[in-house]
Amino acid sequence: MYNVLMFLHFLSSAIFLGTGFGIAFFLARATATRSSTRAAHIAGSVLSMELFLTMPSVVILAITGSILAGMKGHSFVEGWLLLSLVVFVMVVVLCVPVVLAQVQMRNLAEDTRDARKPLSQDFLKYHRISLLCGVPAFLGALLIMWVMVLKPAI
Repeated sequence: MYNVLMFLHFLSSAIFLGTGFGIAFFLARATATRSSTRAAHIAGSVLSMELFLTMPSVVILAITGSILAGMKGHSFVEGWLLLSLVVFVMVVVLCVPVVLAQVQMRNLAEDTRDARKPLSQDFLKYHRISLLCGVPAFLGALLIMWVMVLKPAI
């Protein structure tokens, strides 16, 4: 059972990191074109990825991580585990404005696409917000992975 849970935990981690990086990459590419048609399509796809991949991976990470820590007899106040939990909460909190910005980006891109106009300044503002929150969230997720693998004495 432990190995199955560990596999699910690692898989969820890979999905979270992979979709986060992919979403940022494709939104940046779509934004750079200033094409409202392309941005509307990509932003809609991004929200689907968030809903069907990223969000479930966060839930699975929390559940499997808690169970695995309990199975190994770890205390949630152990330095490395506590650090991981604190950073995990920070990552999740940072992801909320990212997703909200993505919703706005999709809506704005669809509006400008329908009006046959280029992307608005508001779209670019929300893209900056998604980057300002998304980059630290991604770096936090990498930190968690490093801590989980090395379990440093903290």
